[in-house]
Formats: sequence, C-alpha cells, structure tokens
Amino acid sequence: MTLLTHAPTVFDGLAPFASCPRQVRRQLAAHTDVLWPAPDAVLARRGAAAREVVVIVAGEVVLTREGRPPARLGPGRSFGGEEVLAGTPHRHTIVAGADVELRVINGPAFLAAADHLPALAAPLPLSA
Repeated sequence: MTLLTHAPTVFDGLAPFASCPRQVRRQLAAHTDVLWPAPDAVLARRGAAAREVVVIVAGEVVLTREGRPPARLGPGRSFGGEEVLAGTPHRHTIVAGADVELRVINGPAFLAAADHLPALAAPLPLSA
C-alpha cells in the first residue's frame, strides 16, 4: 500500500463535491490522502467503524452485501460518507481490485465540510 499526503483537488468533477466552492474543495484536499491499495486489500469491513470517506479515482472495488451478489464500484463513486455522517459502522465489506487509486478524506474534515454544505450532508449512495 502506498500513501501520498496532501493530494491535489481531484474533487472538481465529482458529485457532490463539484457543487462545493473551490476553496472548500481545496480545504478537503488538504485532509485527503492518495491510496493505491494492493489487489484484494480489504478497504472497509462490514461492522467496523467508518472513519473516512473514500472516493474511487481509478479502477474498481468489489462490494459484498449480505444475501446479495457482489457489486462493482468504479471511478467517481464513493463509500463511507453515509456511515461517517450517521456515526454508524460500515454496512458492507469492500475489497480493492487491480490498479485502484483512491482519495481518502478523513472523517472530521468531511463532517466539518458537510456542516456548511448541504450537498455533502446528503448521503453518498452506493450504487452497483
């Protein structure tokens, strides 16, 4: 796993971040890390505390849901936002595919931004 801190503002074209003022996107970027996980790395485990919001920039992740077939999430999708906002644990287990690039926003920074921007306070949907 490789980590690079203070990622550039990748949020410019991603909903719901695109509707935020550029200054807010820059502030979020200062609290964002770039992550290139190894294939099959567990990114979120069902029932574990959700402490960050993860935005998929490249590649795919696989989401497993109890009683349902696995789903794939690709670039522009995110996970963890709804759980961070609600203070609840992850509802799904999410595993990295090959060649995945992620932006990881720490929970406190995401919560602070959501307090001022209604677009961020809306749940970030998981879609398959």
